[in-house]
Amino acid sequence: MIDQAVVGSEEADLVLTSDVLRRLTDGVYIVDRDRKILFWNQAAQAVTGYDADEVVGSRCNDNLLRHVDEQGRCLCEDGCPLQAIMEDGIPREAHVYLSHHDGHRVPVHVRGTPIFGSDNEVIGCVEVFNDDTPRLSMMERLAKLENQALLDPLTGLGNRRLFDDTLKKTLKAYERQPSKPFGLILVDIDHFKKVNDFYGHQVGDMLLGMVGRTLSGHCRAYDTATRWGGEEFALILEDMQEKQIVAMANRIKHAIGRSCLEYQQCHVSVSVSLGVTLSNTEDTVNTLFARADALLLDAKEAGRNTVKFG
Repeated sequence: MIDQAVVGSEEADLVLTSDVLRRLTDGVYIVDRDRKILFWNQAAQAVTGYDADEVVGSRCNDNLLRHVDEQGRCLCEDGCPLQAIMEDGIPREAHVYLSHHDGHRVPVHVRGTPIFGSDNEVIGCVEVFNDDTPRLSMMERLAKLENQALLDPLTGLGNRRLFDDTLKKTLKAYERQPSKPFGLILVDIDHFKKVNDFYGHQVGDMLLGMVGRTLSGHCRAYDTATRWGGEEFALILEDMQEKQIVAMANRIKHAIGRSCLEYQQCHVSVSVSLGVTLSNTEDTVNTLFARADALLLDAKEAGRNTVKFG
């Protein structure tokens, strides 16, 4: 997310960073004080179906994109987050729906950030957005799971039972199609007992929830994130290769390390160790899990806050 942009002049400077923004995989557009669209990148076109020629120069509140919130309220007419940012300079984010060029609604996660001029006045706004369909798909899956007692109530992730069931099914599917290996990541919060003892179980539970949300946020709609037990989590990731899963594990490690829990004027953060492996044709449920567990132990013995793949 772009936290803040400070530029010297009005419209000329608003498009100064367009070369960088054009390369982002998230949709990005820039508006001025009148909410006139000055920049529209290719990712925005991919999500909405509108190319830059159709939207640049128009005003976002002309109802072209028609932002609608989760309650069905048209934000262009009432409650526009960009207008609120213009007024108070405070970044905002929301889950809304945009109107696609073809007429259907697209769920997106939007993050708006003010752009300040040389006099420290808000002269525009950057909105970054991405397709929110995977999150909604995950929420629908979780809603179904709630009725099957497969959720961990503290974190909202799947529980040990869901992990065991999913691992068996995924391994059977892999045996039928061995050209598409799947990945298993075991995640353990470093020194969790010390944190629990020092801050108390309430903070410990909040940290478990924070880690759970981070893991869920890094999963695709068809992946499975579970709390395996205690401070240990397990991810089952379909159709993975070594480069992909190692990169994902490192993103998770860094994201959790950068997260911070604020509690009674204290800033509490944790690190995690990760054991990462891919399925092979000789695996059973037991051998696959044992390999990931041994790699997790290697990560801890290597000093923690570490990813080990094997």
